[in-house]
Amino acid sequence: MDQELREAWHARERAFPIHPALHLAPQGLVLGAGTVLVRAERERRLASLDGQQARVLALLSAAHGKAVAPAVLGNIARAADAWRKGDDCLAYIHLAHARLPALQDSYEAARRLFLAEGFLDAGGSPRAVFKALKVEEAYIDAFEKVYNPAEPRVPAGSGRTSGQWTGVLSVLGDLSAEAGEQLESFALRLLGASLSEGAAAAAAFGLLFIPTPNEISVEGAVADLPGVSYAWNRDESTLHLTYDNPDGGRSTFSAQLEDDVFRDARGQIIGRVLPDGTIAIDTAAVSTDLAQDDQPKLCPAPGPDRPGGSERGRDYEDYVKSVVNPDNPTPRGWGYQLPNPEQNGAPVFYDDCQQSTGMMVEAKGEYAGVLAFQPGNDSIAADWLDQSAAQIAAAGGRAIRWYFAEPDTEAFAKKLFESAGGGRDRIETKVLVWPRNGP
Repeated sequence: MDQELREAWHARERAFPIHPALHLAPQGLVLGAGTVLVRAERERRLASLDGQQARVLALLSAAHGKAVAPAVLGNIARAADAWRKGDDCLAYIHLAHARLPALQDSYEAARRLFLAEGFLDAGGSPRAVFKALKVEEAYIDAFEKVYNPAEPRVPAGSGRTSGQWTGVLSVLGDLSAEAGEQLESFALRLLGASLSEGAAAAAAFGLLFIPTPNEISVEGAVADLPGVSYAWNRDESTLHLTYDNPDGGRSTFSAQLEDDVFRDARGQIIGRVLPDGTIAIDTAAVSTDLAQDDQPKLCPAPGPDRPGGSERGRDYEDYVKSVVNPDNPTPRGWGYQLPNPEQNGAPVFYDDCQQSTGMMVEAKGEYAGVLAFQPGNDSIAADWLDQSAAQIAAAGGRAIRWYFAEPDTEAFAKKLFESAGGGRDRIETKVLVWPRNGP
């Protein structure tokens, strides 16, 4: 087998020039030595990415030798649309915005890509490719939840760019009552009063909220999702969703209530009962046909924040959140995550995201006393340098702002970032004095 692969590779490299960057060709989207990432189903028309996301990400990761952010799929989809319309310039602009560098050591990268291509074509799994690349388990788990063909999800990059990373449904099974209430109220407020509750919830999290009056059996149409209806029977503990297919047919999905969570036929948690009795269902877990991507969302979907931190630190963070998004602050204990492409997709935490701009936010409160106490401040400086580097890498083109409760702390951070370099001048530092009460 090893000899056969070597011979096949040498035949491939003789037949095709090595392209170190993505390019569009008659056969499709190509990289390396003729490897077709997405085939052309006819002239200037790439095949749909649906069902191919796993393969494309695995091949790109193999070529670059590390995990590639799933947001690149959105750039590919937009490039494909521009190419189909004959606008090659715009198509390549979209590919450039994917921020994939040219392949380093293009010969070895092309050979690696060729081997991964052969492995997948022979029936190998994308997970095995990621494991061979020593990609973080968190990336693989999130990736499989989103792109497992048996459990369809909305494609990354199509408008809900990071819902797949925060994993709202992955925590629905163990939300506390307070967290459930915060999730519900936050989702319903996110897009404002112009949308109905059902539409706001779906747009915020890809969740469908179904009211459940105190009756044995209820049914009705789902607001703002044409063609979707529900039927809920408390005696049977079964929820049925019926919806129109793109081909004109009708499909029915059923979920069983166990305690406070709903499970599908495979036992996967796909929703839960919130504290007020409302049912929250992950529409994409039911079918991609139900997932609504029409509403543009600049921010990732929120998820549980990193553990740890003092209560007073959380208090300042909440104050910052009230300033960043005054009409709809992110709930306490919730934050945002983006995958770090330089660390094989490891999640990077941010305290908040400004809903009107997509700017990522970090809150630093009450550090002045600690900075004055620690000689050299080496520990804090090291932590902030590591954190800022990860946030810059994960943010891509997003703006980043760090808020500080004290002017001296902001001045320390600004000087630290300026002297360290590494793109940290992209981080805006801002003093936001905390008008707190009490000691």
